[in-house]
Amino acid sequence: LCAALLSSCFEVEGVENMSYKKIRYGDRIKDGKGWFSAAFLAPSLALYTCLIIAPILLAVFYSLTKWNGIGAPTFIGLNNFTRLFASDEYWVCFKNTLTCIGWSLLIQISLGLILAYLLYTTKIGYRFFRSVFFLPAVISPAAIGTMFLIFFNGELGPLNSFLTSIGLSKLAMNWLSDSRTVLYAVMFPMIWQYIGHYILIFLAGIQAIPEEIFESAKIDGANSFQIFFHMVVPMVLDLIGTCIVLCFTGSVKAFDQAYVMTAGGPGVRSSYLAIEMYKTAFTENKLGLGIAIAITMLVLSLVFTLLFNRFRARIAPED
Repeated sequence: LCAALLSSCFEVEGVENMSYKKIRYGDRIKDGKGWFSAAFLAPSLALYTCLIIAPILLAVFYSLTKWNGIGAPTFIGLNNFTRLFASDEYWVCFKNTLTCIGWSLLIQISLGLILAYLLYTTKIGYRFFRSVFFLPAVISPAAIGTMFLIFFNGELGPLNSFLTSIGLSKLAMNWLSDSRTVLYAVMFPMIWQYIGHYILIFLAGIQAIPEEIFESAKIDGANSFQIFFHMVVPMVLDLIGTCIVLCFTGSVKAFDQAYVMTAGGPGVRSSYLAIEMYKTAFTENKLGLGIAIAITMLVLSLVFTLLFNRFRARIAPED
């Protein structure tokens, strides 16, 4: 929005040749066109500031206070962060969140791209499979969590019943109470639910590639594997980077499915930072400490996004 607001006051020469070296500014302001455009953009900028920027600044302030959400906050400096970093439970939640991020990036991005390409090459049932893949993404995460709560039930769950029916009863266990499996059990629904989201994003990117390129490759004798690895992946590389950022920031906020299934238990074995933040702020009424956890989540996302975008800019091929 800020860039759009500023660009409304500038005139760029040579747009037809995609040359942005010469920029003439001031002319649009003098003839009133710049202020006219800015007047239309200002309400959106003001709304963004009120709903995004201002709450973030307030959260930073409250993270430095001791506050229960009712009385006046008491400024305590960095004590909340010192307390967090000295807590073993916080670091368990932090590790769980990183684990969720790692598996989400590995499965959602790679599988989403592969399935998108397979869907692109599908001639029969294309619309059906596209709808089936995307269907879980539009279902409420709470409903997905409830469904898998039943699925992983140790006594009546379909998973244990299936394992018993095929003679693998030794593998049946209480998936949601065993500390060795509970984290992966609550992680699976979230990863599975949003694969379809990335399938559609990658499918749109693949469909934007001119069909003539694929036809020329097939004429030259390229098979499907060669087309995928040597043509599709390089051409959607920027889109892959965008999806990595979306996947990372989305995984940092993971909450719904895990909270419905285990509420972070047993202990904090299946708890993410978002769950710990919610329980600290709204169950224990320690809003200052809970907001401090939220700030660490924000910093984690910002640091990754900035470093990853810098990495992308460094390895990007020159025009």
